Amino acid sequence: MQLAWSWPGAALVAALLVPTLIWARSGPVPPDLAPRWLAGIEGVSRVLFLLAAILTGGSATWSGWTTGVLLAMAGYWACWLRFARGPRTVAELYRPALGIPVPMAVLPPVAGLLLAGHGRSWPLLAASVVFGVAHVAVALLHAAATRGSR
Repeated sequence: MQLAWSWPGAALVAALLVPTLIWARSGPVPPDLAPRWLAGIEGVSRVLFLLAAILTGGSATWSGWTTGVLLAMAGYWACWLRFARGPRTVAELYRPALGIPVPMAVLPPVAGLLLAGHGRSWPLLAASVVFGVAHVAVALLHAAATRGSR
């Protein structure tokens, strides 16, 4: 494994950041419910996840891994579209879909895991696991707190 620009990784990062940046400008802000240590792990692991995707995400070849990444991202974008067309509340950000409790938190790390398989990237695999655990834990805290506000 060597560090090099990864177009699939850059595409994943762009696909993750575009809706998040749009929402950050005008969307509802979830309350800060996570313990400081968990929020810190989530923040650091998010940066490592994004950097690992861009620097070790593999080449622009097609594989079953690529199909999985695209399916995970299609689900992520479908959840964003559901949010954009719905009431746009904090609770809506954490609404389950297809049996996944917090799909907007689960699907990005899943896409990262699949991209790690595509690029055979141990750093991206590790970053995806740590980010996934922290991100889902924070999302579950928010989901539990907002469950009654739908």
